[in-house]
Amino acid sequence: MDITVNTKKLVAKEKTTFFLPEGTKAVTEERVARTLKNYADEIKSVEVHFEDETSDSGKFDGRCRIHVYPKKGKMISIDAHGENFNELLSNAVNKIQHAVSHERDRRRDR
Repeated sequence: MDITVNTKKLVAKEKTTFFLPEGTKAVTEERVARTLKNYADEIKSVEVHFEDETSDSGKFDGRCRIHVYPKKGKMISIDAHGENFNELLSNAVNKIQHAVSHERDRRRDR
């Protein structure tokens, strides 16, 4: 399972109000890999995108979009929001785990 983390939009919009925690990409890759480990043999790749939706307000309002590309079937995508990086990542991995599990169960029931 290949995991790609994209923070370009977040870094490009970043003002002095929010800084990415050091090792953001490594932490994200580890959390996503751990969360999806039970589905790893069914997943081709995962893309994680971070963005600050309201960078002009001076307050971080983050969005994390995760796309999972299974070896069979359609892409699974979620959006999660959070007021800091830890909340954002936790919300995102919880949502993607639920979405992948739901899709697996749906395909099994066919």
